[in-house]
Amino acid sequence: MRCVELLETNELVFTSLRFRILVGQALLTAGNVQACIRVLDKDPRGEDAENILPSVGSLSEKSRPVLSPDQRINSNCTSHQTFTFQLGQRCLLLAKAHESMENKEGAIQFYKEALKANCENFEAFNRLISNFLITQAQKEELVKELSFSAENLWLKDYFLSRIYSEIRSSNEHEGMVRRRTFNDGQ
Repeated sequence: MRCVELLETNELVFTSLRFRILVGQALLTAGNVQACIRVLDKDPRGEDAENILPSVGSLSEKSRPVLSPDQRINSNCTSHQTFTFQLGQRCLLLAKAHESMENKEGAIQFYKEALKANCENFEAFNRLISNFLITQAQKEELVKELSFSAENLWLKDYFLSRIYSEIRSSNEHEGMVRRRTFNDGQ
């Protein structure tokens, strides 16, 4: 909680999505779920680029490094990847907060948003499918809704294999229950 006090004292909590995630994580860990939701609830998609990358926004025109076209593309790609990662983390924390308050609909919404922001968010995927929050059909639909880059196509296969293995294990469990019930009746 010391980090929360430090960021609040210096009025830094709402200056960056990074700081909001840090404060939200600390509040959630401390069990202060309502405060966590309050800090993370503002949607960061409307924030300025300076808030996302303050080091670039604060440089004067003369002190900015001259970048080649390839470096500019990689720099923009990196800033976009950083933002989508942070957006995914924000949604994951909000989902955990809603889940701890037993708000199933809110948890489902934010776990899905976390995955849509960053399809590499394994924790959001695992919590969504392992905690019996959505049906089998919704799980399959979720994977279809996600956008995978060329280098992340293996994730789609992995997610589908996890879903199908759950179907197999639940069918085996049901078969064992039926056999026991049938045998118990004799």
